[in-house]
Amino acid sequence: MTHKKNILLFLMILVMPLLLNADLLKQLDARRFEAWTIEYEPYRLLVENAVIEYASITGDDIPEIYPGDILIAIRSKSRKNQVYQLRYGSHVSGFNVIESEMVNWVLGSTLMMTIAEKDQYYHLDTTAPFQDTQIKPELDYLNKELFWTNSSLLIGLSRSIYRLSNSSGLLFEWGNELMGLPHADAGTMRIGVATPVFKLGMQMPSLIDIGIRPGAEDWERLNGGIGGFGAFNYSNFYGELNFLTNTADVLSSDPSINKTTDSLISYMDVSGLAYVNFGAPMKKMKGAFQIKPGFAFYRIANRKIVDVDGEKRLIYRNKNRENEHFNNANEVGFGFFLRMDYSSALAHNIYPKFLFSMQLNSATSFLSKFTLNINESIALPITFVYYLDGENKDYFPRFATHFGIQFRLDKF
Repeated sequence: MTHKKNILLFLMILVMPLLLNADLLKQLDARRFEAWTIEYEPYRLLVENAVIEYASITGDDIPEIYPGDILIAIRSKSRKNQVYQLRYGSHVSGFNVIESEMVNWVLGSTLMMTIAEKDQYYHLDTTAPFQDTQIKPELDYLNKELFWTNSSLLIGLSRSIYRLSNSSGLLFEWGNELMGLPHADAGTMRIGVATPVFKLGMQMPSLIDIGIRPGAEDWERLNGGIGGFGAFNYSNFYGELNFLTNTADVLSSDPSINKTTDSLISYMDVSGLAYVNFGAPMKKMKGAFQIKPGFAFYRIANRKIVDVDGEKRLIYRNKNRENEHFNNANEVGFGFFLRMDYSSALAHNIYPKFLFSMQLNSATSFLSKFTLNINESIALPITFVYYLDGENKDYFPRFATHFGIQFRLDKF
């Protein structure tokens, strides 16, 4: 079967469930009010303390605001110096509401006016209060899990996040799954900072290589260098950009590279990805479904180690792989991106029993991933990758299978 037939079949598999089962959320009229989540940690703490103090003074049975809760402020567009309503909780367990007449008593006039000035601190606009149905818990889980995390501490082979607060954390990623290069197939690891909206950090060579690649005995995997990456995810739009620089000094420290003369080196020096996200709860099946169409590109820099007067140096290689003419360093790939993510119903309103993803990045690979959640804290993901041009590229294997494990710890 040709690649075009594979792509057409993949598109049908992705789109049909959405057409048959989707029950799209409808939004109410939002012309009178505007809403945002309070992400600035000092102001969150002030609001949390104000709720606790109000409950202790008045004796009212008002629930506390917990560190992991979403905190939403709503104000009337006609009275922008006042907070009309506060909501806090989660899409899974529901929201507690402090109504307009109580907000001033709970917060006090000074704090209320401070919170009402949303443009003066870090916040994220939200449409959740204007929806006529509550957001599907599974859909909320998917929205957060792919980019950020639902846990205080996530530890895994492909990704780890230590959440310092509701709005920031430390990030580690191995490979680049969205580019179709999971685990060591990308040749790089990434460390940096992460928030629910953006990631930023540096890339470096992979130190480990775990995976099964049948028939890839002569495979020369992509090698990493030193570089950077950035990504953002906001209002159902995602984008990322990655870059690498590579030198003989960096390469010589990589134990996976053959140091003999005529060794070939390939690394992805520039890559990028963008997509839009459409999600819906499933009408006939429990769970939630997301589809992400977009595009991706990359550039492979090809190099060769040669011996010049007893010193190893990097020179270029041309497309014909003629060793005496290393003068064309780059191979460019460009294609469309399409990914489907499905989450089963949440067990105990906390975690899904399983997650399933299918992804086509026509510039690199077709990927499918299944994650089984043993319980709230342990997950076992397995990823199958078919590289679309693996038989013609030294730096792509034909097939690959990657096993992993994840630990999720809350209230860490």
